[in-house]
Amino acid sequence: LSKNIITNIWFQGFKMLGVSYCTVNGNFFSDCYQGVGLAYHPVVEQEASGNAVNANIMRDMGSPGSFGIPGTSRVSFGGAHGIDIHDRDLTRYNTVTDNVVADTQTFKTTESAVRNGGGETNVLQHNLFSVDLTLE
Repeated sequence: LSKNIITNIWFQGFKMLGVSYCTVNGNFFSDCYQGVGLAYHPVVEQEASGNAVNANIMRDMGSPGSFGIPGTSRVSFGGAHGIDIHDRDLTRYNTVTDNVVADTQTFKTTESAVRNGGGETNVLQHNLFSVDLTLE
């Protein structure tokens, strides 16, 4: 999945539930609760493993967006992250590199660039997180 513009999404821009060996790069995400979510799929018993998520730009995760409803009121779990790696031991061997996650809002809602709930087998490198940027 590359070169997409994803804006105003209720939950995750790309929901990678039980998806393995895919590449997500060069996308722009704005005003989603989370940009990319990687998680185990319990129904079909599939891991989300071996994926590459790199060189994406994510702005204002968790913002009210066009919904006018803060992310924390829309989704009751996970947290507002650029990338959320979920399910320890079942979401592994993923590479998350060179992503930019920025919160440009006056009231900041983005918690982190990457939440690694999958553990130490995931490689996280060179991801930039900034809450100091503003749009003018």
